[in-house]
Amino acid sequence: MKSTKNRQKNQSSNVSKKRTGSIKVRLVGTIVPIIILSIVVILSWTYSKSEQIISENAEQLLTASTKEQAASVGSWAKENLSVFKTVKKTLEHANFTKKQELSYLSKFLDEYESFPLGIYIGSKDGEFLDASGWVPDKDYVVAETDWYKEGVTHKDVTYGAAYLDNNTGDYIFSATALLDDGSGKDRVMAADVSLKSASEIVTSSNSMEYSKSLLVEKSSNTILASDNEEFRANVLDTSNSDELLAGIASKISSQNYEPALIHGYMVSMQPIDGTDWLLISYIQKATVLSKLTQLRTYIVILAII
Repeated sequence: MKSTKNRQKNQSSNVSKKRTGSIKVRLVGTIVPIIILSIVVILSWTYSKSEQIISENAEQLLTASTKEQAASVGSWAKENLSVFKTVKKTLEHANFTKKQELSYLSKFLDEYESFPLGIYIGSKDGEFLDASGWVPDKDYVVAETDWYKEGVTHKDVTYGAAYLDNNTGDYIFSATALLDDGSGKDRVMAADVSLKSASEIVTSSNSMEYSKSLLVEKSSNTILASDNEEFRANVLDTSNSDELLAGIASKISSQNYEPALIHGYMVSMQPIDGTDWLLISYIQKATVLSKLTQLRTYIVILAII
């Protein structure tokens, strides 16, 4: 009898252990996946939220940097324009003789870094006054030059299209205006302005680390200045082999200057007042999120452990 009872107790105990073990397995099989899923959800949400916050802050910083650079270039352009307007006003009201006019123009030779050759005057009848001493060839026709053609259409001093100077390798544009001096002749005042100073602002004054900039002439889509020498002098087009440049060209053509993500780059654009130029800054989004990506890797490793 005792052996039978003991056998029954052992059998009952084994059944109880099996049930307990089965419950533990089911609990572990349920709880562990829930914990893992919870960790994954929390990490994913945290990373997504962190990425959003960092991206928004980076966009704001990039926009601020772009506006700051555009303001610096715009200030440079306005300073030069102010000088030209003063000269125009003086030439129109001083009643200078030709000798006095040349003497006045000579004061601007090597006075300003952006237009060291000073200011010159040309008229439709072929007259040409240049205090720098440059003498044009015999076949030089003032009325057929680009600067004169631009100038006769400008009542106020206006910047013209930029072109690459073969001698210096820098971009140059003409500042021109029609003189209303009472002479009865079509006379144009002009100056060759170098973009070297503006280029230095574009390439060396980024306040956002790792970001780069472009200075683009909107009418021709030409890159006048860039941190990347390979981009300089390129013409932006939607068919550009570089996806970033093609994307920027598309935005310019649509006149949409709002911040955007273009092929993995955060891009900010700012028109420069008083000019036909556009300041564009860009930075790889992966660069902005590099620290966060490292942190995510560390957290995933810790979570697995």
